[in-house]
Amino acid sequence: MSDLGFRQGELTYRFYSGITHALSYAVLQHFAFVTDGKGGSKVQTRLSFSSVGNAAVLCISSHLAVLERSGRLHGRNVTALESTRLLRSGTILQEITHL
Repeated sequence: MSDLGFRQGELTYRFYSGITHALSYAVLQHFAFVTDGKGGSKVQTRLSFSSVGNAAVLCISSHLAVLERSGRLHGRNVTALESTRLLRSGTILQEITHL
C-alpha cells in the first residue's frame, strides 16, 4: 500500500480485513430461512426496506469518511471525496423517500 501513500500498509490491511471478514456474519444475522409451503425454503430478510436504506447510507458515508480522514492524515486534498460522500448519502436518502 506504499504506492498509495500509506506507509503503514500492514496495519491498514489488517484493519480493513477484520471489518470485511466480520461483515458476512453480521449481515447474515438479519436473514432467516423461510419455508415456502411447497417443501422448499428461501432466505428472507427480517429488516424493513427503510432500515436497509438507512444502513446503506450509514455504511457508504462511514466508508467514505474513513477514506477522507485517512487522506487528511496523510496530507491529501480530500475536498472531492467529502463532496462525494455528501452527494451519495443525499441521493440514497432521496431515493428511499420516494419509494
